[in-house]
Amino acid sequence: AFNLLENLLRWTRNQNGKTKIYATLFNLTPVARQVVSLFSAIANAKEIELINRIEGKFDIFADEDMIKTVLRNLISNAIKFTDAHGTVSLALRTAGEYVLVSVSDTGCGISRETGSHIFEKFYQGDTSHAAQGNGLGLALVKRVMDIVGGDISVSSQVGKGSTFTVKICKAHDETS
Repeated sequence: AFNLLENLLRWTRNQNGKTKIYATLFNLTPVARQVVSLFSAIANAKEIELINRIEGKFDIFADEDMIKTVLRNLISNAIKFTDAHGTVSLALRTAGEYVLVSVSDTGCGISRETGSHIFEKFYQGDTSHAAQGNGLGLALVKRVMDIVGGDISVSSQVGKGSTFTVKICKAHDETS
């Protein structure tokens, strides 16, 4: 219920152009670790191994609450579409001017057809899980990435799992 309400409120504000962005310089590492820990009990209850692959410091300049919402949506989805004894992991790494956040799962995977629509609002590719969602999570993630000048992509194989990768600009050191 929390995710549904949060997604609806944020989506409505984004659509109306009323979302205020409070961008700050922050280290994504502790934020990402905190979000992973929020889902540990849910993953354990589903007998899913939740792996934190976060090492190092990753400074970004973005709205911290928006980034938290993105991470919560991606991890929540990964857990939702992964069966017992599966794995969900979150990793951070850099690539050029970007910090890449990857959420991988060993879930049901996404067909190419579904993958081409999953960032559209209200689209739900797997209707067997429709009662657990609203089709707004990934559309919200895409919208947030557009607002902060980032990007999101997915690579997936049906029956093997998916990896969602969010690309966020690194913070630049103004002193150099």
